[in-house]
Amino acid sequence: MKRLLILVLVVVLLGGGGWWFLGRPEDPNAPKPPPPDTPYYVKMSPLVVPVIANDQIVSHLAIEFQLELYNDLQAPKVKEVLPQLMDGYLRSLQVIASRRGDNGAKFDIVALKERMLMVSKAIVGPDVIRNILIQRAFERQL
Repeated sequence: MKRLLILVLVVVLLGGGGWWFLGRPEDPNAPKPPPPDTPYYVKMSPLVVPVIANDQIVSHLAIEFQLELYNDLQAPKVKEVLPQLMDGYLRSLQVIASRRGDNGAKFDIVALKERMLMVSKAIVGPDVIRNILIQRAFERQL
């Protein structure tokens, strides 16, 4: 009889503890944890710059970027300064293309991304744009 009473008591205690940790309803007034920072993407129009060598246009470089933001809260700020970002990107691309035009070397995509990220941080500030994604890049010879 004692064993049966102890066994029933153990089952009741384990069942109550399990309900306490697993089965009780959530408190609606309890603060919810903040959502994780899910990236937000802003697509940009393609940028086209001429590659000039010996005072002649030898090719056109076309690149399409997509901006990866830390979260969607920064999207309005980025969309507001998108014309300034496009201008900064075009200026940087023109500098890169003009340096490359005479020797015909290939473009360094990693260095290009780093430079565009540096331009982005100078315009919108740090902790807004996480990464620059190059969707398409090609060079059309003339």
